[in-house]
Amino acid sequence: MGLISAQLARNMGAYQVVVSGHHDYRLDKARSLGAHHIFNSHKQDVKSAVRGLTGGLGADLVLVAAASTPAVKEATTLVRPGGRICV
Repeated sequence: MGLISAQLARNMGAYQVVVSGHHDYRLDKARSLGAHHIFNSHKQDVKSAVRGLTGGLGADLVLVAAASTPAVKEATTLVRPGGRICV
């Protein structure tokens, strides 16, 4: 679901499509589908990376495609004030 959503966002004109995860083969696929930025959550600080890309504000929209409580909790640290989280 996450890769399809990233591809749709890109094709619909999203300014920046950021994909994070911890499976390198999925991250490689996201890159090939047009994601602008790829982060391995086991190797990189995704929150710092997203804040750096957004001037410290956070993402307008965070889509959580993983069925895990930690992923939802992380989404709350990635979204800007007034932004949206889709689970």
